[in-house]
Amino acid sequence: MSRIKGTIMKKRTLLLTTLTLLMLAACANPFGARKANPFGVTDPPGSPDDSAVQAFAARFNLPGDERDPNAAAWPPRITEGRADSLEGEWFSRWGGPAEPTTCQESGGRLYFLTRDTTAKPAWLLVAVREGNRLRGRWVNATNRNDNGIFTGTVVGHDRIDGVWTSDGARWDFRRRLQ
Repeated sequence: MSRIKGTIMKKRTLLLTTLTLLMLAACANPFGARKANPFGVTDPPGSPDDSAVQAFAARFNLPGDERDPNAAAWPPRITEGRADSLEGEWFSRWGGPAEPTTCQESGGRLYFLTRDTTAKPAWLLVAVREGNRLRGRWVNATNRNDNGIFTGTVVGHDRIDGVWTSDGARWDFRRRLQ
């Protein structure tokens, strides 16, 4: 009889330990938010290539010509990176001052992390590339409820023209390579 009680106690202890570990993991990530990006911030909700993203991207055509009001090079300094890759340092802006942005590629996706003036993560864009077009989803790094869809045109190794709201507000990326 005591052997049965010992077995039951061991199983109960194992179960309680497992439940405690699961609860601790849930508290560390209370909304089940994924962090598949290389920066360790919460990913945007949804897929960067689902039907809503594709429909949004189809609405906008950014030709990337010199008549674009954001065509001029505006990075405040030289950035690190290579002309044959989008990975590296960028600057991004959507009407205000240019903010430092890092692009990394992983698993067929591009991850752009924009930092605020204090160098804290501010925005994460997760995109897929098809030719010279980007499409994906973005999220505010400190408020997961602030998120949306992005589409852009890779104009060159130093310029990406983008749209991030349904009314066509711009979110552009520029860099100045050595």
